[in-house]
Amino acid sequence: AQTDQVIDMLPDAAALGAEASPYKAAVAAAAAAADFTDPAAAAARVKDDRAADEPYPAITNMLVLAMWAVFVLQWWPMLPELWLTVREVGVLQGLTAVLLAYPDTPVTQALQLDFSAVQNGHLTGLITSGLLYSGLAATWLCTRALQSCGTWLEIGLGGVQLLSIFLVATICASLAHVIAGRSMVAVCGSGAVVGVFTTWTLLAGRFLKHKLPMWTVYFQLGSLVALNLLLGLLQPAVGFASIVGGVIGGALAVRLAGPVATALQWSISLPVLATLFVFRLLFDAAKGLLAAVLMGAVVVSQFVSGLVQTVRRV
Repeated sequence: AQTDQVIDMLPDAAALGAEASPYKAAVAAAAAAADFTDPAAAAARVKDDRAADEPYPAITNMLVLAMWAVFVLQWWPMLPELWLTVREVGVLQGLTAVLLAYPDTPVTQALQLDFSAVQNGHLTGLITSGLLYSGLAATWLCTRALQSCGTWLEIGLGGVQLLSIFLVATICASLAHVIAGRSMVAVCGSGAVVGVFTTWTLLAGRFLKHKLPMWTVYFQLGSLVALNLLLGLLQPAVGFASIVGGVIGGALAVRLAGPVATALQWSISLPVLATLFVFRLLFDAAKGLLAAVLMGAVVVSQFVSGLVQTVRRV
């Protein structure tokens, strides 16, 4: 219901020049309807209404935060070497490395998609590589895109559905890179985000084509794909196939996100319920054991007391 109310406000917000964001659209539409005889009071009312009604895109923000945390952990061990490069070669070389390259550090090695590891049955890289990007430029571009489209998807579908879309897009991007075999390692974060944006574009085109200026959405998707393909040409570990695989994964996620979300919910809830059940059994067993020990102590105490009294009589 909140999403429908926000969407209904979009034409008024677009007339005001607001960005295509659910929160900004709602605020702009509310501001348009407010009494501007007292601008400060109107702004305060809009701010209070936004704080009260605005849902928080927790999964989107967690994904973005995780991607930036991984970026920092990747580059942290390389700071001394990077500083040495800047001093010896120049600022331009160091800046180019940070913008377009990814460092071969333990964090990168732990999360990247390794083709030889996949051949040996270690498949975790198919998912964890979705948190890796080739440099600061790709990280900034893709996290901005994920913040935008992820917020819409999380408000409309829910956090678990958004996480399912991200997983499907990441796996498809990783599998496409493995099939293409352009390099032995891969960072598939760009393909994953392109996939999520593709899902958002398809859903917006189906349900919001009368509410949103769709040409801007298509232009944003085309720009995102083009820029990531350019980065893929510059960096083999990103690759053309990963971006194409992400687009295919985003299209598949329109149908697969629901079943995957259900599987995620069951895969999380069943172990939690089983763990709680085991803890309850252990707690009941400990409680029963404690009761038995206390009862035994009472019986022994009574026996000893009776024995002492008998000895005294004798």
